[in-house]
Amino acid sequence: VSQDNNGNIRVGTNAGAGRFNGTIWQTFTTSDGLPDNMIYSISRDNTGKVWFATKNGACSFDGSTWNIYDTTNGLANNEVFSIMQHTDQKYWFGLSANGVSTYDGFVWENYYQSEGLLSNYVYSVCQDNNDMWFGTNSGASKYDGNQWSAYTTANSGIANNYIYNTVRDGSGNLWFATNNGLSKWNGSIWKTYTTADGLLDNYAYSLFVDSQNNLWIGYYNGVTVFNGSTFTNYTTLNGLANNYIRTICQDAQGKIWCGSGNSSSTNISIWNGNSWSALN
Repeated sequence: VSQDNNGNIRVGTNAGAGRFNGTIWQTFTTSDGLPDNMIYSISRDNTGKVWFATKNGACSFDGSTWNIYDTTNGLANNEVFSIMQHTDQKYWFGLSANGVSTYDGFVWENYYQSEGLLSNYVYSVCQDNNDMWFGTNSGASKYDGNQWSAYTTANSGIANNYIYNTVRDGSGNLWFATNNGLSKWNGSIWKTYTTADGLLDNYAYSLFVDSQNNLWIGYYNGVTVFNGSTFTNYTTLNGLANNYIRTICQDAQGKIWCGSGNSSSTNISIWNGNSWSALN
């Protein structure tokens, strides 16, 4: 789930991409221009284009034109998990089974495990100043533009080598969602938070930092918000539409949107700062 520059909420599903303008839902599928109806993530670049990471390629949409990027263009693999634009304007693509691809608008480059990436299975991409961090199924990889560095349970304080999401907060800390807790790296010290500290679950899946520098953590059984000192947990008992939180974003009005889904239902939970509401 993500908000575009026009204030529309964009939602990725296994049946296409939804757009909600506050009143009406509109669905986009392969018949409209998507390369696949399975959407893993949605992001936007600094020109306002919306990017879709799908099971069969990456796609950008500027409001009128769809552009598909796949292996015929230079992408290393068509199954794309995550997309982000670096401040140098280059796009980075985290891929399934074939590493990382970059695109500067003209030239494609691909990086693989053989070159220093911990694994070719890349869940998440995150920028930290000039460094790029990649969450994989074998640990966290950092690329400074010249060299690769590896962070695993064997050589660092990271909680687990399965890293599903990575974000940078407003204080410069990096956060890693793993299946054995939430790890923070401040550039010199690792710290891991678990249920013993206040997490709802040790299996953290999605991460988001809001405008107040609060960290939101999504799990398969609810969501947590961390203000730097206190963990507050929410489930369906508190008003969530669904406990399975796959993605989190904030709209221009400051509301938090949690995209939820499982095999039987898909719902969106909205936090207005005081209470939850549901949008189906």
